[in-house]
Amino acid sequence: MSIERWDILREIDEIHAEVDRIFNNFLRRIPNPMIEEKLTTWMPLVNIYDNADEIVIEIALPGVKKEDIDLSLQDRKLIVSGIRIGKSDKPHYLQEWRYGSFEREIDIPVPIKSDDIHAEYTDGILTVTMKKLNDI
Repeated sequence: MSIERWDILREIDEIHAEVDRIFNNFLRRIPNPMIEEKLTTWMPLVNIYDNADEIVIEIALPGVKKEDIDLSLQDRKLIVSGIRIGKSDKPHYLQEWRYGSFEREIDIPVPIKSDDIHAEYTDGILTVTMKKLNDI
């Protein structure tokens, strides 16, 4: 008789994935415009890191043209919005990419100099660099 080790974390991950799948399949069948909007819109992924005297925010915007990106600062929030336009309206066997309008509000973790902000868009990554206030 052999003893089999029980990996509870793996089982929890499997249960979590199954519940997500069931929940998402259920929501897709409900004709509710508010739910449909949440399922079909997308939100860009963000990295924020400290770089000595500045904060750097990287926003992943693959497939978005530079001219389709809007960037604004309100209080201590960086707001990035815009649109990603689909490349084809042909039927898909699988389509995981989301297209359309997006907006992401990013909390800035420390006080910054609002007049010293630099943004650069390269290879689908928007990099925003903000100088920290010296008196923190």
